[in-house]
Amino acid sequence: QKKIAKILSTVDNVIEKTESAISKYQAIKQGLMHDLFTRGIDVNTGKLRPTPQDAPELYQESVLGLIPREWEVNTVDEVAYLRHGYQFRDYDFTDEGIDVVKIGQVSRDGNIDLKKASKIAYSRLEEFKSIQLFEGDVLMALTGATLGKTAIIRNIDKPMVQNYRVGYFEPKSNEVLNKLFLYYLLIGESVQNEILGFVNAGAQGNIGKADFEKISIVVPNRVDEQMLIANKLSILDSKIQTEQQALAKYQQLKAGLLQDLLTGNVEVSVD
Repeated sequence: QKKIAKILSTVDNVIEKTESAISKYQAIKQGLMHDLFTRGIDVNTGKLRPTPQDAPELYQESVLGLIPREWEVNTVDEVAYLRHGYQFRDYDFTDEGIDVVKIGQVSRDGNIDLKKASKIAYSRLEEFKSIQLFEGDVLMALTGATLGKTAIIRNIDKPMVQNYRVGYFEPKSNEVLNKLFLYYLLIGESVQNEILGFVNAGAQGNIGKADFEKISIVVPNRVDEQMLIANKLSILDSKIQTEQQALAKYQQLKAGLLQDLLTGNVEVSVD
């Protein structure tokens, strides 16, 4: 019994440390996002601008509060396109084929989860080429309890198409807005709070193009500054994702050990 308990306790300790690392990185990311979206990065130094208290001359008043003088306030609709998907029906789906990204595939951790995705026949890819999805595309849930949930497609190298009520966002000009920066804007506190404001208590929320004409965002005038901001957050996201993958592996290991040790499938030496 002691041997079994010690083995399982060792795995529990690893799981606990991994969960702690995830929480730490998530807290760092939250604080960093606040600083980056209020102070930005000086492209000459690669560091955060001084605070408004230390260098008030670097900032200006806006409807979103103090922002760097080199930034502008736009609405989402002014700088990005919103494309809706296709309303697939049950009779469209097949056992094998192209993955359909529905709201359920847009994960809260910012990734796309295709494990339970519905599929349509490979032969229909040309038919739905206008809503085909690719690496780096930014998607958002536009309805229901998960309204505003946003993800970016990473490390997926197979065909996907976009379902109805999943919104696809793309910069109107890459010279004005970086796509990865747009993703971090959409998951930021300011935008998410405005999205939640459209949800009436007790009713299913829906958002669309007209709503994004009202949602304000701050956009640095220089795309290279946007890329610096996005890359810093992306590095943190990579660390979080690595720890989450490790956590899933350890949890799976524990489940297997429980089964083997407590049923006697694996003998434990008592020496």
